[in-house]
Amino acid sequence: MIYVRDRFGQPIGASALLYMKNSQEEKLRIATNFQGAFELEDWSNVKFMKVWHNGGHWKQLIVDPENETTLRPDEFSADQESWWKKKMGVSERPTLSGPTVGVIDHVSRRVMDCAKVTVTHHYEPRLLKQDSHGDHVCQVFLGNLDAPQTSPDRLSNGERIQFYDIAPPLAEVIGSEISTSTALIQGILYLSHLTDVSVISISQGIISDEHSDALEAAVFAAKQNGVICVAASGNSPNDLVALPARLEDVVSVGGVGLNGLSPELSYVNHLERMGKITLENSGLEATGEWFSCPNASYRGGVDVVGPSSAIILTNSHGYAIDFEGTSYACPVVARALMERLKQIEEFSTLSGEDRYERSKLALYSMCVDLGLPNERQGKGLPTCEAA
Repeated sequence: MIYVRDRFGQPIGASALLYMKNSQEEKLRIATNFQGAFELEDWSNVKFMKVWHNGGHWKQLIVDPENETTLRPDEFSADQESWWKKKMGVSERPTLSGPTVGVIDHVSRRVMDCAKVTVTHHYEPRLLKQDSHGDHVCQVFLGNLDAPQTSPDRLSNGERIQFYDIAPPLAEVIGSEISTSTALIQGILYLSHLTDVSVISISQGIISDEHSDALEAAVFAAKQNGVICVAASGNSPNDLVALPARLEDVVSVGGVGLNGLSPELSYVNHLERMGKITLENSGLEATGEWFSCPNASYRGGVDVVGPSSAIILTNSHGYAIDFEGTSYACPVVARALMERLKQIEEFSTLSGEDRYERSKLALYSMCVDLGLPNERQGKGLPTCEAA
């Protein structure tokens, strides 16, 4: 039996993801929103489980959960919720308007209802969920999507989003490489032809050893239009960096985390320990401020890195949850780049490949060496303070 209690000993709601022993890849989401306790008839095949808690608590990891356990998760502090903004040097409050960012992802009802987001659908619009992957990506740029436009909780920095929704309808094969590739290509071409888009953030990708001439051509067309694509490397360390991230004209973003940020029994703390082991196995001392996220793709190399663990965002119920993955490192880096481009006086006068090259130069000039292996950090962590 797994019990979940708050710091006062009262039961709290939670959800769990179970990883099974009989397959490294098999996992089963189960018991969404169970209240206070969770029981499974047979725990013998469960390798470990991750538990999300309702109401602003750190996600926890339980190894060999056969034994009766009571979880008392730590709550997020205000400093922990905003840590990546401080480390990246991005502003906490709105500033003057700047270039528009393009986002390619899966849309949600919250995104559709947000006045600062313009949505274009690749497929016919369908019944939308209240939360989605794209919802979380947009929060990196805009803060709380449900906040009134005048609310100080909307940490928008003046950015606007052109969102290209690539989510297929139920009639399509979910996860099909062909449909995903086609949607990505069309999204890149569409967004890069909008006059006010300078950066495209892509947290969706394809895990494949095959090259894609069509994706490469779309990215090159964006480059010719002065638009730089920033893409997540993926979360499969045994595979090559995903497409389109590993293409030459795309900035691929790997993942890092901050040491000492999370409490001992949290899932993020587990990632930190594994990251240190990975670093030591590379013959380096794990004494720096940052660790390389062990689940981030890096084979073939990455160009830069961004925070990909302990990215704390809210769902439609108002619960704060810590997310991980290069899907979040990518928009964090894109947001830092957007803020830097607003500071370059001549940027608005540039066009075509000159604008693309200026964006790339600006991004690389922001990078700080984290002391991690080159294949895992590329040029380092872009921060506005380093520019």
